[in-house]
Amino acid sequence: MLWWLLLCPLMAAAVLQASPQTTPTPQTPQKIEPLELLSVERIVRLPEVQEFDLAPDGRRAAIAVSLTGVSGISVIEQPDEPGVSVAQGEDRYLEPHWSPDGKLVAFASNQTGPWHVFVAEPGKEPVGQVTRGEADHRRPRWSPDGKQIAFLSRQPGGHSGWDVGVAPAEGGEALRLTEDPLDEEDPRWSPDGKWIAFAFRGGRHLSRRIAVVAASGGEARDLLPPEWAGDNYSPRWSPDGKQIAFVSDHGGLKSIFLVAAEGGEPEPLTRSEHEETDPAWSPDGREIAHVSNHEGTMRLMVTSVSDRTSRTFTLGRGVYETPQWTSDGQAIATLFSAPVYSPDVWLFEKSGGRRRVGNSLPLDLDVRKMVQPELVRYSSWDERAITGYLYLPSTATSQEPAPLVVHVSGEAGSQWRNGWHPFVQFLAQRGYAIFVPNLRGSAGFGSEFESLNDGDWGGGDLKDLVAGVEEIIQRPEVRDSGIGIWGVSYGGFLTLAALGHYPDLFACAVEAMGMPDLERLYRETNQEGLAYLEREIGPLRGHLELYRRLSPVSRADQMKTPLLSFHGQDDPQVPYSTKVAWLESLYQRGYPLQEFLFKENQGEGVYRFDLYPSAASFYMEKILELFDLYL
Repeated sequence: MLWWLLLCPLMAAAVLQASPQTTPTPQTPQKIEPLELLSVERIVRLPEVQEFDLAPDGRRAAIAVSLTGVSGISVIEQPDEPGVSVAQGEDRYLEPHWSPDGKLVAFASNQTGPWHVFVAEPGKEPVGQVTRGEADHRRPRWSPDGKQIAFLSRQPGGHSGWDVGVAPAEGGEALRLTEDPLDEEDPRWSPDGKWIAFAFRGGRHLSRRIAVVAASGGEARDLLPPEWAGDNYSPRWSPDGKQIAFVSDHGGLKSIFLVAAEGGEPEPLTRSEHEETDPAWSPDGREIAHVSNHEGTMRLMVTSVSDRTSRTFTLGRGVYETPQWTSDGQAIATLFSAPVYSPDVWLFEKSGGRRRVGNSLPLDLDVRKMVQPELVRYSSWDERAITGYLYLPSTATSQEPAPLVVHVSGEAGSQWRNGWHPFVQFLAQRGYAIFVPNLRGSAGFGSEFESLNDGDWGGGDLKDLVAGVEEIIQRPEVRDSGIGIWGVSYGGFLTLAALGHYPDLFACAVEAMGMPDLERLYRETNQEGLAYLEREIGPLRGHLELYRRLSPVSRADQMKTPLLSFHGQDDPQVPYSTKVAWLESLYQRGYPLQEFLFKENQGEGVYRFDLYPSAASFYMEKILELFDLYL
């Protein structure tokens, strides 16, 4: 049966919006005993800190944060003090960036319809609008003198890519610096303010390159040799403006490279068996901070530019993102999360000290009852090493083993990381063992591993999943029958493929935004989805039989596992219409199916619990009902 869902925002969103100086920021600490467990209601009321920018004074951070349908930009300094509002509302507010004098914050918002760049002084009104018109404008970056703001712009209609532009900081006529049908990304000013570096030939599934363009206009210049292969991004100027650090998988693994500002042959900064990303120059130009990916656990590293020696800057296990140095070079700020910590800005000092700049986790939540996942390594069907994270409830024993749920995360090319996953923690607290494998095709293990499932969706990756299940159920504290499977997006596709290829393996299944018919998806998706499919499988012309063979609809008659299905009415990348014929065929043969369709864009609640709390609550409650019924 199909159920239509049009859900209203929670009352808390209206309460937050009522006060113009209140944003969804960490709460003032009180003497509270942390005894509360996670619940669905608590999860959707957790603030989500998405990104930050460190102020020039090195003490404050501007954060983009959202809570119960309200998002905003806030300035924080201490975890026990309320933040100062920059802007907030039921629209989206993202990408904060401080002016060089530390007085203003630029940010992007869709409050006027299209995305535009705004500037505001924390705690004061009005908000100034920098860009105007029908085009979208994102990723604001102040010039070193504070007089201009660079940004990315995209013309309406979706037929052009993101281009680099600049505009006066006080507003006025903008100058378009690049015009390319593909995307430019991540504009960065040179220290003298004369040039802007950026990645080009973007779009999520193309091999990017690094270029510079004069801030006054002119032809962009590719800095990399023509024969230089790989995906290249995250350009960062050295403080003297002579070099640019960037990330490239030229050698197979993502590493940090240096190239002269005039262009030339890049030189490797890092040589590691792990992927290295997120470069950040120290103020004196002698070191570069970066993030090292150890099978989904990130480490904050610092590498010397002169002798290329690296050292671990912190010891905490979790996920570090977007490091930024303080102006005196004595500390590094980063967005840090862990299995028992939600994302927050932390400051790590060279002397060894650390402090939390914000605290988004409610004080009464008992992190002692949360699970520290175990990294599991196993050999797959072809002897290839596969890893995953197992969340084993504390109540699981050989006498009372826990029922197993396999979670297939994200899209092809993503990676499950050892960070904050509250719904998984909630299921573990309810007694379920959750296993999340990083199957072939996942990011974080090199370009070769990431391309292993190209043209083979539901093939080797599905065999990896089954091999992981067989590995986990050998444990005496995990039940070897009554197994559940749950996946979203590409994970939804793989869930459906599993039900067709292994109809007796799973007792119940959940898929959200899944893709049962790849041929129909190719014909109806948007430009972004089309680029994704062509990169992963190939153009439909010449690959039609492959699309049909890989599609779960080709084995729908083999399926018999009870299925809970979710989709969004306005999903431009995976339109609901691509599912309809497959669903009707299941209904006609009396398949045990329960289907829910979120109206408008509320289907995003399966990804973003913070922005669509009512949809997210419904989604999580229905999943729990299914697992409790069948497992």
